[in-house]
Amino acid sequence: MTERVKRIVHVSESELDPCTGMGRVTTHWKQAFERRNVEFVHFGPERVGPGLHKALWHRAAVKAVRRANLCPDLVLAHEPASYAFVEHGFRTFVFSHMPERRVAEAVSGVIPRPPTVAAWMRRRAMDSLLWSWRQRQCDMGLRHAVMVLVSNRSDATYVRSFYGRRDRDVVVFRNGVTPVFDAPPVRPAARSILFYASWVPRKGIATLVDAIAQLRGEGVPLEVIVCTGLGIQENLASWPPTLRDVVTVVPGIEQSEEARLFEQAPIFVLPSFAEGQPLALLQAMAFGRCCVVSDISGHVDLIQNGKTGFLFPPGDAASLARSLRTCLESPDVCERLGMAAAESVRDRSWAEVSDEVVNWILSRAGSTFHRH
Repeated sequence: MTERVKRIVHVSESELDPCTGMGRVTTHWKQAFERRNVEFVHFGPERVGPGLHKALWHRAAVKAVRRANLCPDLVLAHEPASYAFVEHGFRTFVFSHMPERRVAEAVSGVIPRPPTVAAWMRRRAMDSLLWSWRQRQCDMGLRHAVMVLVSNRSDATYVRSFYGRRDRDVVVFRNGVTPVFDAPPVRPAARSILFYASWVPRKGIATLVDAIAQLRGEGVPLEVIVCTGLGIQENLASWPPTLRDVVTVVPGIEQSEEARLFEQAPIFVLPSFAEGQPLALLQAMAFGRCCVVSDISGHVDLIQNGKTGFLFPPGDAASLARSLRTCLESPDVCERLGMAAAESVRDRSWAEVSDEVVNWILSRAGSTFHRH
């Protein structure tokens, strides 16, 4: 007998937190499920516990759910935890903000090894087998879960091809934006560039530093605002001393403070090597900022080069510098692209995109779920 889904267990290594990327997405999913009278039970690090090793956290998550004796109609599991639930007989939908195998491929050669060969060997000896096991679990979850949710078209194509999934079993979900009312216009004299992301190699931070050094060497006046969650001195240490006078570090902020952050700069930059569907980029677009981002799968669904922003080859600091210079020296171009970007995300309220996800999950679950 087919029955309506009444309880969903959500499993993720991130807590429900509107101040983090994954946490914000899931917070809105939870609200959308509850609007449909579906109980949404979250299992994150706090409820599951740390486990013996991060690569084995999925095993601890299964044990926590089984101990709770909830009898969920459906498990909505983040990629690393998904196959553990498939193995234990749970009806499992897997969601991925970017398949981990694709991330590893994208950052190959980008993430530096530990500083010494000895340190690298110790890390490899301790962790290699465990992280390989985690990758296999991700692969098996994407291959065998009932349905797959991914965050961009390129990832959907990859999942269908690499994991042999049918078109009907894969969906691209949209992330949302916080509504922007009366966004301040781009100031003609503004020379500020905003980087709002984690300060890690995958985000292309070395490319950004090199591009800013090129512009500074060409005598282009500018200011870089970085909001990364790091302290001021910790972040400035990543910049050459000759550039630190143009860098303003904003420590971590609350979601309610994001508007003030975006108001400080007409240009938003994200030179990542791998992204799913970045919330900071979407919010920058909503504010009508001119976005300069790398030409990768997580960005090309959102930015049309020369129409709603600028794309440049990942890792190409010279190309990034040229695009930034165009923005800095042509405020009319900045304004035109920013207005087009804002218009392109006008239908992405969190309620609307979250309802899309919930409607898809419930419609597919209704055709695949049978209570025994």
